[in-house]
Amino acid sequence: ILTSFESSARDWKEWYRHPEPETSAARLPGEWENRCSELQRLIILRCLRPDRIVFATNTFIVINLGQKYTEPPVLDLNLVLGDSTPTAPLIFVLSPGVDPTNQLLQLAETKSITFN
Repeated sequence: ILTSFESSARDWKEWYRHPEPETSAARLPGEWENRCSELQRLIILRCLRPDRIVFATNTFIVINLGQKYTEPPVLDLNLVLGDSTPTAPLIFVLSPGVDPTNQLLQLAETKSITFN
């Protein structure tokens, strides 16, 4: 690949500057488009354009495993409550913008749990 960088510098620069180099619209220069597997293409992208690896990985997962593997699972608080005890409380690690407070309050109401 180093030789290709040297001999096709302009093509690699064009690929590098592409706004979405992980797409099929941005073909790897020279023989590398046909020579690389999807995984090898991800590795090249990770080395040269780490800012695009999340998008490329998401696409890779959808193509190879299916869309359901990129979607977060639905949290069933009834099941979670069943796994908790007074000595093993629930701890939520939340993503920005996620707030399960209303769901917890609704669950408490359906279970006749009161707060002091």
